Amino acid sequence: MAQTIITAVGKYLPERVVPNAEIAPCLGVTDEWIIQRAGVRERRFAESGVGSARLGANAAKEALAQAKRSPDDIDCIICATLTPDRTFPGNGMFIQSYLEMHNHCPVYDIGIQCSGFIYALSMAHAFIQSGMYQRILVIGCEQHSSMMEMQPRSRDVSVLFGDGAGAVIVEAGNDASRGIVAVETHAEGRYADCLWIPDGMCVNAPRMTQAMFDEGTWFPKMKGATVQKHAIKRMPEVVRSVVHQAGIRLDDVKLLICHQANLRLVELIGGTLGVGPERMLNNIDRYGNTTSASIPICLAEAVETNRIAARDYVVLVGFGSGFAWGAVLLRW
Repeated sequence: MAQTIITAVGKYLPERVVPNAEIAPCLGVTDEWIIQRAGVRERRFAESGVGSARLGANAAKEALAQAKRSPDDIDCIICATLTPDRTFPGNGMFIQSYLEMHNHCPVYDIGIQCSGFIYALSMAHAFIQSGMYQRILVIGCEQHSSMMEMQPRSRDVSVLFGDGAGAVIVEAGNDASRGIVAVETHAEGRYADCLWIPDGMCVNAPRMTQAMFDEGTWFPKMKGATVQKHAIKRMPEVVRSVVHQAGIRLDDVKLLICHQANLRLVELIGGTLGVGPERMLNNIDRYGNTTSASIPICLAEAVETNRIAARDYVVLVGFGSGFAWGAVLLRW
């Protein structure tokens, strides 16, 4: 059976840097309040008219350049996002168009929010293992800035998020010392209303009313304490599980990359697992929470800064809206 190997990585962050001082007055908070609560110092916002698909295509171009591949060398695209450019068609279609692909490769769109990249990578792994595809482009891309309410009532959510994209190329290979070693994904839908957008969708008829607009129920809402309670249980749990499946120890893992939800939460995860900051990579202070893009962006930075080398064990883990969570153990 073929190995599932990540052969290239790419990332893209918009040029506009938005420090806390720019949004804090709108949210009724201070720079210090945001840093203390979330660990975010700045984030990136895309320019007007640039959606998540364009960000994803830019990250994909970097991965393709690293792999020395043309877009038509790809035989499948899997795109994870909670901020698609349109209700339909999905972002994968737009990314295919932006990359000027002509090989009619299939595209899949994954809407699993903060764990979207983990789910997309698990799907790519299954496709490679089955022999269905040989070279897959997996993308996590988000443009949150246009969906954040910059008012005090939304401060707990709006201080967190930024725009960005990450991409990897996954290929079938024969090197048994490399590739994805273990994958695990889970969901618990009864907590769906703990992190969601309550209104403005097809469940409402009409989709939008003046009351919804005035009350801001078409913006994201979060029960932060509940999300954190479950995250600090589920993320360490699934990390230990994939490590156990592989028959290795957590001490054998060179780098733990967590979804960048909140720096305080990520630090708690590391502490619970006994993984020190020297074996973790965090960038939420610079980019904010980029949801499905945060893990591939971190992975790309790990490669750029030589934080991982050939044959190192790396664990990717995410938790978020749904609730959905999962982890991937890979050998670089």
